[in-house]
Amino acid sequence: MRIGRVATADGIRYCRPEGEGVRLLAGAFGSGLRPDDQLLPAGAFRLSSPVQPAKVLVVLGAFPRDGDREAARATPPRFAAKLPSALTAAGDDVIVPAEIGDAVTIEPELAVVIGAPLRRATPAEAADAVLGYTCMNDVTHLPYIREHGDFLRAKSVDTFGPLGPWIETGITEEDISAGLTIRAFVDGRLVHAGDTRDFTHCIGEVVSEASRFYTLEPGDVISLGTPLDPVTARVGNTVVVEVERVGALENRLVAEREAP
Repeated sequence: MRIGRVATADGIRYCRPEGEGVRLLAGAFGSGLRPDDQLLPAGAFRLSSPVQPAKVLVVLGAFPRDGDREAARATPPRFAAKLPSALTAAGDDVIVPAEIGDAVTIEPELAVVIGAPLRRATPAEAADAVLGYTCMNDVTHLPYIREHGDFLRAKSVDTFGPLGPWIETGITEEDISAGLTIRAFVDGRLVHAGDTRDFTHCIGEVVSEASRFYTLEPGDVISLGTPLDPVTARVGNTVVVEVERVGALENRLVAEREAP
């Protein structure tokens, strides 16, 4: 099943794709969603990010640089934070501030969405608490990290977190271990690719490690890390992040316009 969110006259509602439109869902995230009787046809809705988390974590060093997965596993998963205010929806613009210039690093990633509260969970408990997976572009301004060690500012500029378009609940940890391709395209040209079979740590281990330090709540997002050597995109480019069996997330980079 695929779950998303859509802006309606009654506010933001959860939905699922149905034909060319979306079926609205009743109920609450984390305690059960069920189909409503309202179907919105194509052109009558605008997707939002599929979830609005209290916390967004991004995994650092998810892919072993030397190809030695066993050696890399000696280090537990490491995380940086991305402010939830950075999130934006599929189809929305990524707005690049003038202070940054016209280029950013794009990081195509598979992200996990938490479906149940977790604190100090075992890897098995953590895997069971996963609701599903979605696509993320962990847009980053690397000079802030290289020059100042400032991960938060590098990753949390408004709109630097495209997420979506859907949460795919039919993917398992075994599917990810077997391998799903992660790709990024700039203006239709393939520029970056990797495979989830190369993740240093399995999903349960990543979520379990996060839960040792942070109480994870339904809707929280952990973006699982980008393949090695991410690339640069510039203002005017259209970027697509594609994860096999999960979806494709498209956003355009635009320059911020200064207020008059």
